[in-house]
Amino acid sequence: MKVLSIQILAVQKPHQPPAIPVAQASDLSSFSFLQRGSIGEFLNFFSKTVAERTASGQRQSVQENNYTAHAYLRPTENLIGIIITDDEYPVRVAFSLLNKLLDEFTTKIPESKWKAVFSNPSSPPNLGFSAVDEYLVKYQDPKQADTILKVQQELDETKIVLHKTIESVLERGEKLDSLVERSNALSSQSKMFYKTAKKQNVGPLFFSQCPQWLHLLKGLITFFFLLDLARLIVLLPHCLDKTSPGGKMLQVCSQPPWYQEQDSSSCKGCNVDVMDGQGLGNSFGMFRTLW
Repeated sequence: MKVLSIQILAVQKPHQPPAIPVAQASDLSSFSFLQRGSIGEFLNFFSKTVAERTASGQRQSVQENNYTAHAYLRPTENLIGIIITDDEYPVRVAFSLLNKLLDEFTTKIPESKWKAVFSNPSSPPNLGFSAVDEYLVKYQDPKQADTILKVQQELDETKIVLHKTIESVLERGEKLDSLVERSNALSSQSKMFYKTAKKQNVGPLFFSQCPQWLHLLKGLITFFFLLDLARLIVLLPHCLDKTSPGGKMLQVCSQPPWYQEQDSSSCKGCNVDVMDGQGLGNSFGMFRTLW
């Protein structure tokens, strides 16, 4: 059982944008380092999308692959709590946690302070509500919620609206692809990640985890590619110099100084290739062959 994210968002009118986060915490330790940036952005996107489509007083759960966003919009303040968990996390615990979290938030943070976020929604202030981080750690184990459950037994799970995918919570005519493309909260890299995941049929969002060794392999490949590119950048100006109409010969070394004229003796003891200066295309081919 796992809690990925807890957020409290403020809305001016229920079931309408914008939903602005006023407190949030996340735990992405179960994902690889290379995935965490995009996953964090999609957690925020997922929470915001659900929050803007939750009616006043409504409790709803939106499933996406093996994860679920549980949302509750508190009607008295137009505050909505959202917790994203894996699908094994108990529904009753999730909503009881949201009730307790919203109670504590409204007790500690004055209404005038959190409502100020609407004056600058693109850069909401830090309200200093550290309890959200404590809740994220404490309730990774739902057994810790026993004291909550004793108080919240009246929660009727049959009244919780359940959606099987995030697309089912969208309004008629809305497309997830369009929301992703228009989102200012998602970087270009995350949008590309979304498109790739969708093409590979691993789910419309981010909820697919590659093995750790595969990400390590991808990192090594990227490293050697960048090393190759850097050495090519160093060599290319000299290649252009040597491929003048005179067509001089160039030796390429596998260690510094990396290049020399054919009649030079400064590249002793290294493996070399000799190429003729017949243009940039041949030069690039020889450099690539060297690696």
